[in-house]
Amino acid sequence: MIVEMVKIRILGSKSLLPDVTDLLHTLGVVHIESIPIDLVRKEKYLKRLTLDEEGVKKKALFEKIREDIKHILLLLPEQRGMVISERPDLLWFITSDDFLRDVMTLVKEISIKAEQLVSQKKEFQDELELLKKYEDILNALAPLILQIKESKELDYIGITIKRKEEKVIPYIKGAIGKLTENRFEIFTATVDEETLACLLVLNRQDVAKVKGLLWEENIAELKLPTTVADRPLPDAIKYLINRRQELSGEIDGVNNELKELSIQWYQRLDAYRSALDDAVSQIATTAYFYETKFTFAIYGWVPKRDMAVIKKGLNERFEKRVLLEELEIQEKDAELIPVFLKNPKLIKPFELFMRILPLPKYGTIDPTPFIAIFFPIFFGSIVGDIAYGIIILISAIIVKYRYKESQFLSDISSVFIISSLYTIFFGFLYGECFGELGGRIGLKPICIDRKHAIVPLLLLSVSVGVAHIFLGLILGIITALRLGHKREFVAKLSKLIIVAIVILLLGIYTKIVPQLLYTPSVIALAIAFPILVISGGLLAPLELFKVFGNILSYVRLMAFGLASIFLAYAANELGGMMGNIVLGIFIAAIFHLFNILITLLSPTIQSIRLQYVEFFGKFFVPGGRKYTPFRRGK
Repeated sequence: MIVEMVKIRILGSKSLLPDVTDLLHTLGVVHIESIPIDLVRKEKYLKRLTLDEEGVKKKALFEKIREDIKHILLLLPEQRGMVISERPDLLWFITSDDFLRDVMTLVKEISIKAEQLVSQKKEFQDELELLKKYEDILNALAPLILQIKESKELDYIGITIKRKEEKVIPYIKGAIGKLTENRFEIFTATVDEETLACLLVLNRQDVAKVKGLLWEENIAELKLPTTVADRPLPDAIKYLINRRQELSGEIDGVNNELKELSIQWYQRLDAYRSALDDAVSQIATTAYFYETKFTFAIYGWVPKRDMAVIKKGLNERFEKRVLLEELEIQEKDAELIPVFLKNPKLIKPFELFMRILPLPKYGTIDPTPFIAIFFPIFFGSIVGDIAYGIIILISAIIVKYRYKESQFLSDISSVFIISSLYTIFFGFLYGECFGELGGRIGLKPICIDRKHAIVPLLLLSVSVGVAHIFLGLILGIITALRLGHKREFVAKLSKLIIVAIVILLLGIYTKIVPQLLYTPSVIALAIAFPILVISGGLLAPLELFKVFGNILSYVRLMAFGLASIFLAYAANELGGMMGNIVLGIFIAAIFHLFNILITLLSPTIQSIRLQYVEFFGKFFVPGGRKYTPFRRGK
């Protein structure tokens, strides 16, 4: 629901302004008006409050320290260290010059330490990443080198060859044999599916000639990092393997140092950042205050239920030295009134579906409670399977408690918990458990057999559409009355009457409704239609036809429900065709799991589509201004 708001003005001596600002910041219920309202424009003696030079410098200093702290928090891993007991009072400490100097010194010291550690870690990681590029080749060559006895007369050359070019190895052997009079050995090892590593062992006096040959034949010699380029190949490989192990340990060491630093300082620095946020916000918001030579004026909006909180806070702290006035809300203020949505705990998770839409205009109707009522019903009626409902329920509960810190996952889980209960309920009505498998264990439809009763299901879906659209039209009439739009009220009322008459005439045609109502219905239709055109304009009849199209859209409740039951039926049939009970259960389970995944997506989309497109269009008025109270820790 949309909370009722009150327009207020707070007046007092300019000497009290810092304390009043601090109190409002602490209470956190006043939406400070940033747009000059009509009353202010008329009062020539009132002007916007401007920051003095000291205030501007202080704001700039707070912002700089805050950004420095944010930089440190990005460098440190988030850790839960000691609790900051004085957190609520930090805003007061931040305004103390001595305390602020201590904070700046501390931030500088931690920043230097954190940057050094992060820089060191990056160097280690870069070196490790470089070594990883040689990892496969080094692992392939190392066993070959260990097999060869070390000798001062021998040297080694490593080369890599693509597997598709493996046929060049005999050519290499022949060419090197001629060059060295066969004083060499060649060993090969597999690096991966595409690469071979070769190790040439030869006399030191032949190394230069062989390297020249390899260069002429465009055969890639193994190039090791510059840190070991001047070492003999065996020593280089051993060093690189050992260095890789050392680097892992050094990175772990730096991570531990960063973790210890974070445990010691993260929570405190985060508290300082939050206090600085509040300090900057408090200074910046004063730009929306007004002043005379001796007094200040603050204009804003407060939820009506919080007026007592504001009065009590001002009276206790200032003993009637500050005046709180409730101003009359005029018609011209309609666009300025902020919108605050507040729903009961059971309905609140469904606000999730409203976050992707603009806020409803103040004075209109919040659609959230209606989503909370109809979304689970539509979802449950489409899925309508006891087993599917139980699986969705258990999955949603697990997600909700495992990811309870995530507002989005918590809300979406709550939505599916409620929707799964309706799914189970409709499953009993339809007699479905893993499709028609429920019938094999004695489960029978209480209300309707979806697989066979196509026409009754169609009529039921259309009837739901009629009821839902009728409710939307009624809410549209109420909205028009609230906003004072008389012509729109008459047009929507006429539309509702015409739709009701047309449905009544259909009932007469099908002999469901007595024939004697035919003449009065035609007369009422003849009166209502011209009124609709006069009040709604020439396009009103087109909007009327659109209403009937909206009603027919509810057939999707039946269509997607049938798709779900037939997919479940197909899963059972495929499982039964396997001839092996274990394999059959496995195949059926896979297809049922696939159907459940589709169930989570398709019915959700269709259920919310019926709300957004067919239902909301009858009464929802967007354009609300968000309620953003002046509070700490935003």
